[in-house]
Amino acid sequence: MGNARARNTHVEATLNHPFAARFLANHGHRDEASLEARAAPRSFLYVHPTRLLLKAAEKALGRLALKLELKSVDVSYAAHYEAFQVDEAGEMARLLGALGVPVPDAWATDELVKLTPEDLRDLLVNFDELNATLAPWPCLRAMLGSAAPERFAPCAETELPSPREVAALRVPSMSASAAVVLPCDGGRRAAKLPRHVKADPDALCARAAAMGRALHGSPRAEVCVLP
Repeated sequence: MGNARARNTHVEATLNHPFAARFLANHGHRDEASLEARAAPRSFLYVHPTRLLLKAAEKALGRLALKLELKSVDVSYAAHYEAFQVDEAGEMARLLGALGVPVPDAWATDELVKLTPEDLRDLLVNFDELNATLAPWPCLRAMLGSAAPERFAPCAETELPSPREVAALRVPSMSASAAVVLPCDGGRRAAKLPRHVKADPDALCARAAAMGRALHGSPRAEVCVLP
């Protein structure tokens, strides 16, 4: 008997990149009391389409492998990230119950903030490009377009890129060290994007400014580029 945990939205999990997390801290906060917080440029994200597809497919295959490994295991409780988003208290009660731990009468609150918005249209400056890239794989595309916490069934292997398709998609320099931040208030000309990233810095900043104005009332923005 054991416990298992899983995150169903492989596309959003792909965005949990250590480099990006450093620069998205000012994106998720909705209750900014300080003038400094309100004046800071908002961070948005550009993800190379190939990176998103390969990493999302990798996570989906990993979940399939986990499902096979647990097939003969008596799982007393399966923790799903999205379930905790929808009903944190209820899921904690079920988890504690599975562990044989008494459920407290009250829960402590905390100051944790989700860095990425649930609707990735509010984060990704190249959302439309990514949506088009995932079009041949509807299982992954549905995860990208989900605007609310949602549990998805595991993608079947036939719903994911084949090894031949993966080999054809690979591009160089897809390392964390190649990621850069594009400061849109000035100096973006000095920020050199990796050669395989064909995006125009001015266009990325214009899109980020428009998103910042629409979402937060300010055009001040920066773009974290994950190549």
